[in-house]
Amino acid sequence: NVAEVRRVQAARGELAAQSLLIETLLQPPAAAQAARELLQRAAQLCVDADGAPTALMRRVHVLRAQLELRAHDPAAAAHAAGAAFSQAEYEAVDSGSSAWVGEGLLLRARAAEASGDQRAMQALARQSLRHLEGNLGTEHPMAQMARRLAAG
Repeated sequence: NVAEVRRVQAARGELAAQSLLIETLLQPPAAAQAARELLQRAAQLCVDADGAPTALMRRVHVLRAQLELRAHDPAAAAHAAGAAFSQAEYEAVDSGSSAWVGEGLLLRARAAEASGDQRAMQALARQSLRHLEGNLGTEHPMAQMARRLAAG
């Protein structure tokens, strides 16, 4: 059955992508280019049998944004953070209250901070805080970071 073969191939791709994401996390900070290449390979595997992005694609974008922030590339971080946010909105059951959407907004706030845009940083952090506190609680590290950025 063709549909079953496609489903199995997509599942194998997901497992391979997860393996690449773990390998990315193990890269030392000085190996940013190697990590970018791993994330690019993972992104190619994060599609379902019909070619649509899977939920793992959001993690690829999140890791890419974090990588670019560590590499001091605010423009690349903003691009990846925007992609993480868009994917989270697409996946969210309720995009008005989602930890994933909050994480995407927080990454966008961090990218704005890295580029020196304090106003955008604070506005995005305030938006993320609503999502993060409502879904993860006030003591979660992401909520604490969002609160710090929102305060300026």
